[in-house]
Amino acid sequence: MARTINANGVTNITGGDVYPIYMVALNFSTPVYVHSDLGTISHTPPFLGGNVDYIGVGNLGSVSAIPETTQIQANIINLTLSGINTNTISTAIQTDYQGKDCSIEIALRDTLANGGAILDTIVVFSGFIDNMTLNIGDTATIRVNAVDKLVRFDKASNRRYNHADQRKEYPDDDAFIYQDSLKEQLLVWGGTRSV
Repeated sequence: MARTINANGVTNITGGDVYPIYMVALNFSTPVYVHSDLGTISHTPPFLGGNVDYIGVGNLGSVSAIPETTQIQANIINLTLSGINTNTISTAIQTDYQGKDCSIEIALRDTLANGGAILDTIVVFSGFIDNMTLNIGDTATIRVNAVDKLVRFDKASNRRYNHADQRKEYPDDDAFIYQDSLKEQLLVWGGTRSV
């Protein structure tokens, strides 16, 4: 899939003053925003309208390969955060995570000597959190599996194209008001009716 980079990002890439980082947003009941560099970065995730602080996890986090295929299918990715403190473990245990929004962006970050600003971001994955596993030993590891938004195609909508169902969602909409009477209607196209 083709993706574009803004002019500022292109200028800095060709000048060699930029490096890529991952920015991961997990919309838990207590949201988690992390990036693969160090320090705190203020940025707007794809599913929010304002800036939040992304916390740097450095080498403690990893993102699996993000598959792109020509087929219409839901893909699964894995996010791992290791060597984490007990506060994060307790948040992970108590949070309601299944079906929550998840996004991964590749951000072009200016060098720290130039201020470390985010020059551009490209959304490489957007989906939902599927499940989460915790491994607690000498160090604690949280692994989150996320599935992309194409998984919605596998689920039935349970909607009906009739007047009663349309009125449940839109009480003033009469788009299907004549549908019941039309299903018994005998229509003749291009000729005369002979019964």
